[in-house]
Amino acid sequence: EGKKRDELIQLFEREGFVHSGFRNGHDPNFEPRWMSILDLEGKTNQDIFKAMHTNTRQSIRNAEKMGVKVKELKREELYILKELVDIAGEIRDFESPSISKYEAYYDNFQDHFKACLAYIDLDEYERNVLNDQARQEKILAKALEDLKKTPDSQKKINRKKEAEYAIEGCHRKLKEIKEYKEKYGTVLNLAAACFMLTDYETLYLYSGSNKDLNRFAGSFMIQWHMIQMAIDHHCSRYNFYGISGNFHESAEDYGVFIFKRSFNACVAELVGDFTYTAKPSEFRMYTMLRNVKHKLFR
Repeated sequence: EGKKRDELIQLFEREGFVHSGFRNGHDPNFEPRWMSILDLEGKTNQDIFKAMHTNTRQSIRNAEKMGVKVKELKREELYILKELVDIAGEIRDFESPSISKYEAYYDNFQDHFKACLAYIDLDEYERNVLNDQARQEKILAKALEDLKKTPDSQKKINRKKEAEYAIEGCHRKLKEIKEYKEKYGTVLNLAAACFMLTDYETLYLYSGSNKDLNRFAGSFMIQWHMIQMAIDHHCSRYNFYGISGNFHESAEDYGVFIFKRSFNACVAELVGDFTYTAKPSEFRMYTMLRNVKHKLFR
């Protein structure tokens, strides 16, 4: 709901800059025109969590109950980030960075660069499910015993049904855990992402996830982990970075836009790119020679 700042464009143009025009979509040669920004100014973790979409809050709660954790990757673990971003690149058709780029970020930006992995320890998850199953079995046994005394009690009938349903759920989870262990081992790498952490903002750069494991909500857990870190570092905003600017449901990246918006992020439109020619005569000569070169090698 902000006002257009066309006077900024006019100011730059008066000083000799050429505005490159506005564009939607993603072009690696230009800064994004549209960004998704979460305002953190004066907000607490609780404030931010309450403002999220209901489904997003529930996804985070469920992931925490299942034992999904987030850790920072060491330099020698950056290959995990690359593998998961590569998967996203294939699905969404973008060129993912090389491992050397992540390593350069890690080496040069040090504590300002964060690479995070959401994962789940299946042994721990299995223990939690078995404990929950044992608890539900006790509830069921108590309900059955009570129903012998008062068989018409609707409250106890409902308690019995709820316990039976919960036990069935535990059985399904234990079966899934066995299948996951056979396929992936005891640790599931759910999602990974990297960020820049500055005094002003936390900037979300790249991410990827194993789509077969989306039910564990690893991507939601990483974002929530970094949002809390941004608040701890007194950043005034959390920048989910570029979106295409196509807000129609048929848009190719509409799911990405909805994911970012579900954290209560707002859309920000940037002023656009400018070109300034510092030495016009030399630039004209360069352009002419460049055209000649292209004709010769065509």
